[in-house]
Amino acid sequence: MTTSDNSGGNDRTFMRTSAGVDRSAPLLTEGIRLGPWAVEAPIASGGMGQVYRARRADGIYDQAVAVKLIHDNDPVRVDRFGAERQRLAEMDHPGIARIIDGGTYEDGRPWMAMELVEGAPIMPLASALPRDERLRLFAQLCAAVSHAHGRLVLHRDLKSQNVLLDDKGAVRLIDFGIAALAGGETVPSGSFTTSTAAPEQLRGEPPTVQTDIFALGCILHELLTGAVPDRAEDGSVRLNSGALTDQDLLAIIRRATATLPADRYATAEALADDVAAVLDHRPVAARQGGALYRAGKFVRRAPVATALAAAFVVALVGGTIVSLNYARQAATEAARAQAELARAEYFLKRNEVVNEAREAYADALQAMFASDADTERMTRLLKEKWATAHANRKKDPQKAAALSYAIGRHFVFRNDFATAIEILEPWLEEAYGPKELMSLGRVSLGYAYQGVGLYDKAEAMFRQDLHELASGYDALTPDHAQRSSDLAMVTRDPSDLQAAEKLLVEVAETYDASPDTVSVLWNQAGLIRAIQGDNHGALAAYRKSVRMVEDNPIASPAGRDTKRNNLAEAEFYVAGKASEAKAILARVFDQDLQETGLNYDIGTALLLRGDIAITEGRFDDAIADLEESARLSARFAGANSPDWGNAQFLLVEALVRAGRVDAARKAQAALDTALGPSFGAGQISRAYIASATGDLPTARTLLADVSAMVAKAKWPLSPSALARLERARDWLADRESAAVGGAKVMAPTTP
Repeated sequence: MTTSDNSGGNDRTFMRTSAGVDRSAPLLTEGIRLGPWAVEAPIASGGMGQVYRARRADGIYDQAVAVKLIHDNDPVRVDRFGAERQRLAEMDHPGIARIIDGGTYEDGRPWMAMELVEGAPIMPLASALPRDERLRLFAQLCAAVSHAHGRLVLHRDLKSQNVLLDDKGAVRLIDFGIAALAGGETVPSGSFTTSTAAPEQLRGEPPTVQTDIFALGCILHELLTGAVPDRAEDGSVRLNSGALTDQDLLAIIRRATATLPADRYATAEALADDVAAVLDHRPVAARQGGALYRAGKFVRRAPVATALAAAFVVALVGGTIVSLNYARQAATEAARAQAELARAEYFLKRNEVVNEAREAYADALQAMFASDADTERMTRLLKEKWATAHANRKKDPQKAAALSYAIGRHFVFRNDFATAIEILEPWLEEAYGPKELMSLGRVSLGYAYQGVGLYDKAEAMFRQDLHELASGYDALTPDHAQRSSDLAMVTRDPSDLQAAEKLLVEVAETYDASPDTVSVLWNQAGLIRAIQGDNHGALAAYRKSVRMVEDNPIASPAGRDTKRNNLAEAEFYVAGKASEAKAILARVFDQDLQETGLNYDIGTALLLRGDIAITEGRFDDAIADLEESARLSARFAGANSPDWGNAQFLLVEALVRAGRVDAARKAQAALDTALGPSFGAGQISRAYIASATGDLPTARTLLADVSAMVAKAKWPLSPSALARLERARDWLADRESAAVGGAKVMAPTTP
């Protein structure tokens, strides 16, 4: 099964011209190029265009994609296709088949290359899995839908056929073919699947977030019973209560598929939280049960403590004579049971306030789904929504706090840190609303401060939250370890770094967390060790992190490329194992690239592969990789980012070593324009150009300046940076040796 359009393909496809005349149009033949992609075969045809299987043909890396080419140049179709490309480009989630590239064919028709998903529909494959595994897959689907909703994209045709299980067993959501129309337009009834369409969708009303929530409820019903719910004439559902014996799950599906949109879950995230509650034996919001219901859930979570506490109560009531030791033990267990119950109530309360924040955020988004909201308009509308709530904070502090948290967090995720500060700062300074929400808000504000370089303020936020986590129910949890790491990354204080490392390792080794979470903790521990100069300790932590991923067949692909890149760099620069580093990078390109598409981390992997190629004398390979790395870094991190600068710096080196000095000068000029002449790596690359043109004194001075900077640096230079500096010194020494006829002159050394 592959990424497809809405309908099946034929040997020939048809197009409608702007004049409304249908005419036959031949399919593209094998080998025709669309940008760097060579067409291999047609996959499917739909109302918008044709989808082809294609493969990268420029030799930089190998990747198969699905390329969508629209049928004609009709202006309306071109505009809609452009909107679809933009929507998909804004999404970056491992559960969504995403856009990779785009361009225009030689006849003027636009095209886009999308991730090619090799897999099969989730049903009936999921039927053979245990119930809890099906629920976890559904939670993955909700996460993908939530990501799309956060970028103002409604799928509008959610059904099990559009949910694939890839060859790793992970959920992949495909076919956003009519999501491109998510601008308040009425979609013809034939454009979506009626069995999972919400009642308001069947009536032709504009879709909302709750339209997709309804379809998710139908999919959950199908995962648990084998069939979507029966439908009544008014579009409402008839649930198979005989097959749904778990009352929590029945309540969840009932709420998700409620006839009125207002009665459904506010967000896909809230729906996923209730499903997670079933897996964790916690109370679900859809049940709205009382104390007895919550107590029953507690018994499922802590049966031993509950049983001993009950035995103690029975002993007291019945007047049974027990030994003093047994009485003390029972009393201790009773206290433990009470503490566990209080802990459960704490997390339940926090979930409740977070759900309220999500509902407020969903309300704010509804206005934007009524039209084609661009980024600027979305920013303005969200800020206006918050300003109204903030002005009314005296009357309704709960709602004002919920919107402050949800909208502020939204802007942090968008890396719009300045706007996030505008929203989060006034709320937290006045400290209104639930304290559980304020704790989460301080974390978001800390990230925003860190993003704009206000490190003292970021430190204050992280330190306060760390104190609360350490003294409360979150002590020795992954959240506690993460906050300690956040603080250490900001302060770089030795005591903070040591505390973070200790806590990360302790939680990774003792906390009952998922392999994905433990993998993140070990990766973070590696970063903290590297900052302290413990490069071999960092290597050991990275190896543990990646091992957790490699040994877990259902590990989430999210962040896997980052962990592998960190390990590959450490294997090459710390352990000196180029072959092992290349093998790890091969897995990034063979697996991560295929599953997550082009992203920031693929650019990092290309940079490292290019660096290795330089050391092996394969300069043409290095140049190809580094040019692509610079392009991806500019796309995902910005054309003036340090990541782009590092790729450009290495590109200059590769061009000089390949004898292409004029091209190196052009690359150097772009580097100096973007980052300035004082960029440390840029000074090394200028030394390469100077030495290649015979200006050895200038090259010597530039490298001496960099060496002085290294000597004065507060923190040790990374192994990769040190290796690149040493490589430049060796290059200069060789040039100087050649200049004096074989009497080698030593290059500058670090003071």
